[in-house]
This record gives sequence, C-alpha cells and structure tokens, in this order.
Amino acid sequence: MLAEPQPLYGFIVYLLLTLKGDQTMSTQLLKQYLYLKAWLTAEEGQDLIEYSLIIALIVIAAIVGMSTLGTKIAAIWGNIAGQLP
Repeated sequence: MLAEPQPLYGFIVYLLLTLKGDQTMSTQLLKQYLYLKAWLTAEEGQDLIEYSLIIALIVIAAIVGMSTLGTKIAAIWGNIAGQLP
C-alpha cells in the first residue's frame, strides 16, 4: 500500500512543472490539482485562524461595551461640564 504524499511533495511537483514551462492542458490541470491539494491539506495556518477568531471576539466585545458605556460616559462629562462656571 502506497503512503499518501505529503502536501510539500505536491507543491514541489507543482513548482517543478511550473519551472519546466510545459503548457499542455493535462499539465495545467495537474498543476492546479496539486496546488489545491497542497493548499487544502496544509496545517500551518490553523493557529493564525484561531488567534484571529479570538481577536475578533475581543474586538466585538469591546465595541459593544464601548457603545453602551459611551452614552453614559458622555452624560457624566456633560454633567461635569454643566456644573463648571
């Protein structure tokens, strides 16, 4: 039984076919297939996506918090400004 090739292997074949300059339709399809397969099986970017989601949740929470507290803070500053001579 043959082992499944690693994503890097598909990307290397893709680069070699690109450097060779072969422009037949089957070569183009093979290049696209190998590139897509390597891209879909790559796991390097998963941490980045998870951190992005966490940051997005923090930003959403900050926006909601500031919008609800913003009116109250504006009222407090307006009250302080109204009491000044």
